[in-house]
Amino acid sequence: MKDDELIVKIAEVKKYIDENIKEVIDCTAIVDKFNLNLRIFRDQFFLITGLTPMQYINRVRLNTLVKILKNEEVDNHQKLIAYANEIGLNSAASFCEFVKRQTKMTSMEFIIHIKSKNESSIHV
Repeated sequence: MKDDELIVKIAEVKKYIDENIKEVIDCTAIVDKFNLNLRIFRDQFFLITGLTPMQYINRVRLNTLVKILKNEEVDNHQKLIAYANEIGLNSAASFCEFVKRQTKMTSMEFIIHIKSKNESSIHV
């Protein structure tokens, strides 16, 4: 595959991830869907984006979560499950673990942090 073709494929993969973040997405599914070699895909994705595919997926998940949190009330454990589903995770536990890994905060600390940033930006 030529470099130009690979750049286009990576752009298609990024768009696919962005549009399907609610789904469980991993590298194996991506290379199967886009008919790519796993090693070449990972190497080229990193060269083009500066992120591994998993880092990119996690960044999209986190950005999606921030958008959701800025627009919704947080009231109970059931919301954590809903948030998990919105970003392609399958349980409240996986959601809490994801938030902790990505932000070094508990899920509640992160939610409060995002909500307080959102509220302070409204008053300015």
